Amino acid sequence: MINHQVIRIVFFVLKISIFIANTSIISAMTNEECKKFIESWAVKENGKKNNRLAKNPCDFTNISFRFNGGALNADFRNVIFNKTDLQGMSLRKCNFENIKFNNSILKGVNLNYSNLDGANLDNIDMIHSYLRGTSLRGASLKNVNFTYFSDTPLKLTTGVRSDVTSKRFAVDLSSTDLTNADLTGASLKNINLTNYNFKKTILMEVNFENANLSNSNFSNIDMRESNLSNALLVNTNLMDANLTGALLTGANFSGANLQNANLSYVYKQEKKIQPRDLLIQKKCRISQTPMCDQIIDKHGKKTFDTNFSFVDFSNADLKNADLSNSEFFNANFKETNLKNTNLKKSNLFKSIISEEQLSNSILCNTIGPDGLLRNDDCD
Repeated sequence: MINHQVIRIVFFVLKISIFIANTSIISAMTNEECKKFIESWAVKENGKKNNRLAKNPCDFTNISFRFNGGALNADFRNVIFNKTDLQGMSLRKCNFENIKFNNSILKGVNLNYSNLDGANLDNIDMIHSYLRGTSLRGASLKNVNFTYFSDTPLKLTTGVRSDVTSKRFAVDLSSTDLTNADLTGASLKNINLTNYNFKKTILMEVNFENANLSNSNFSNIDMRESNLSNALLVNTNLMDANLTGALLTGANFSGANLQNANLSYVYKQEKKIQPRDLLIQKKCRISQTPMCDQIIDKHGKKTFDTNFSFVDFSNADLKNADLSNSEFFNANFKETNLKNTNLKKSNLFKSIISEEQLSNSILCNTIGPDGLLRNDDCD
């Protein structure tokens, strides 16, 4: 009778053998492989390939592969990309580790599940590109453009702000590894980064306009002077984040955690078009359910530039910040620095805030935590 344990061992060894047989160790492209790649995919100009094979076949300088084929599981680590046009190519599961893309074109390139760890993509235009599952650990993406414009209406999940008339989200980076990546000055307008966990990523001066950043983790992230106008940051973790000088016009921070965050000198731009029939009501009606109709548009709906409802600001630094015309319903300001914070035309109803903090801030047509109108600093 055959021992069942022996049978299990035999099957295990057989599985390992099959795995090894089907697994190929990828090494950097050889000169012959580079030559073949160019001959297969380089764009012809005047009937001839625009390549330079004489000295270094792996030098792709000034070669155009635009919309022409691609590669799977290729290793480009020894390839020179200088003014190389890769627009529209499919380069899935490829290795570009530590590659410098000098003045190259990567619009619409499919880089899903590729390795770009340590790559230099500074000033590259990557609109319409695919980066699902791509690793960009330690990569430099300064001034990269991921922006994508579309007339498709933005679809939002239930419970998220429904009054947004934004453009469609751009490149999906939700499963991309941006650990230690430097995105200083990058354009991430309309980007989808929901449920994303940023780790030591540099996000200074990044344009997040109309981006969906809900439920993401930005704790300890440097976001100085970033543009978050009309961005969704619902239930986002911004603990210890540095938002000094950030633009917050129209952003939705509902339920976000801003404990120990630095929002000093944040500001908002005036809207280009403002209804002329805006009315400011200075009376507050107190009833069983207090309601203060502060700013009313022609449809009778209250409007606020920025939504900070249920936000935890405990220990945050908001000194000299312009947070006027904002919604702070049920916000927590415990130990928050509100020195010279502009809270004009804002709603602080049911927020946790002390009288000392109110006296240190700037109040005019402001709804206090008790529902009463505060005009302490009106001119």
